[in-house]
Amino acid sequence: MKKTAMITGGAIRIGRALAEACVVHQYQLIILYNSSQQEALEFSKHLKSSNINHHLMQCDLSLQDQVVNVFENIPDDFKPVDLLINSASVFPETDDWDNIYENWESILAINSFAPLALCQQFAQQAKAEQDYQIINLLDARLNHVQVERLVYRWSKQLLKHMTLDLAKTLSPKIRVNGIAPGAILPPPGKGKDHLNRLADSIPLKKTGSVEQLKRAVDYLISQTFVTGEILTIDGGEFL
Repeated sequence: MKKTAMITGGAIRIGRALAEACVVHQYQLIILYNSSQQEALEFSKHLKSSNINHHLMQCDLSLQDQVVNVFENIPDDFKPVDLLINSASVFPETDDWDNIYENWESILAINSFAPLALCQQFAQQAKAEQDYQIINLLDARLNHVQVERLVYRWSKQLLKHMTLDLAKTLSPKIRVNGIAPGAILPPPGKGKDHLNRLADSIPLKKTGSVEQLKRAVDYLISQTFVTGEILTIDGGEFL
């Protein structure tokens, strides 16, 4: 039986790594992307070379009228979707107290509303008796109060509570879990040195890699008696 995984932001960075983790578990892929068309096409070329069945879907997650219709546009060969990974998010540099309203709507739309809308559509199409799961990408820094990335952190807090509430609301048919990464990749535009400077402040004295996030996805896919859990992958940085 074919299994399908949908990954938002699945063409780049962590999203691509999680898509690759799904391939190991024999999923065919739906890759949602917006502005990363070139990267999506490059990833598609890589998947084709490995004979991985996949479908690219362009969607602006900041636009409600596009988000609420995503599942209507899925080709029949990729239905139903068995695994939804909400990985896409925005992380603006200007997200601080003095710029609260500048990106308020777009941050909440992409980081909070879009995952909710996709979760709802996912649940509506989950009809048969099989293992359905949602995995939401959170952030390890939510455990600590900070004065930067305010709206981003608030949007991820909302997604965190959504993850926990939906684990109960959608049970027993759908499992809902989260992954909260710490220092895994440098922010866009930053180099490896940015991560290296963080290592001394992490109890394990090192930063992570996307391989650790892949293993987290491996666990959540394989362990069918887990729901409502958030796996923090941060080396103890935010204890």
